[in-house]
Amino acid sequence: MTKECIPCLSFVGRSKTGKTTVIERLIPILCERGLKVAVIKHHPHDFDIDIPGKDTYRYKQAGASASILVSPGKVAVVEDTEGELALEEIITRYVRDVDILLIEGFKRAKIPKIEVFRKKDDGNIP
Repeated sequence: MTKECIPCLSFVGRSKTGKTTVIERLIPILCERGLKVAVIKHHPHDFDIDIPGKDTYRYKQAGASASILVSPGKVAVVEDTEGELALEEIITRYVRDVDILLIEGFKRAKIPKIEVFRKKDDGNIP
């Protein structure tokens, strides 16, 4: 499947409205139907998934622009960027071999969106 053909759907809304929960519950439904699903989550602030003291963290601290951790079943990439990448660039660089791409955030991207919201007095999502 080419990147131009991957159906994309973004879930947008304020913080703590349940976007992650909606996506988390949708993934197994899509997988049961035989679809291979990928998810991209936008985070508005800087983050670090590396653990201080571990090898990949030490490589980045030493000045590597990218550190890639590989195991028999997973690959993780921590890569410096000059600024925030456009959604299209992220898809081009990192998304492959999937049937559908679910996205949390990227409200300005020109892709179909579902807005997730809750009533002001609503409690936790069951």
